[in-house]
Amino acid sequence: ALDEFQKPVYLTTYASWIVPTEGEIPALNKLADKYGDQVDFVMLFWDSHSTTKELAKKYNKNITVLYVDEMKNDSPYVIKMMKHSLGFPTSFLLNKNKNIIDIRRKVSHPFGIEFEKSFDLNYDSFTSAI
Repeated sequence: ALDEFQKPVYLTTYASWIVPTEGEIPALNKLADKYGDQVDFVMLFWDSHSTTKELAKKYNKNITVLYVDEMKNDSPYVIKMMKHSLGFPTSFLLNKNKNIIDIRRKVSHPFGIEFEKSFDLNYDSFTSAI
């Protein structure tokens, strides 16, 4: 439940079949390390528990990785609607009262750009949201 998070929330809906850009996860991990005491970072995977558990190993300890099983989705209405509202991946920024203050789409860039540029593009996008 969103009420379990006490700080503002940076929630991203995702799925295992989406290929992250090269710098995406490292940029998010760095941001979570820097702002984890001020913001609750949540990755909400629409996938199986076992797949999500494996993917969680890639993320910083300050990022809560959760899953929603499509076949057994009895989550609250707002969670059910996140998948079908704007697709994947989408980030929802919520203030500490859990009001949505911004909605963002994933940074897109050409395949094959160097890691540093990918990291910078993602980090800048995540940082501007925070």
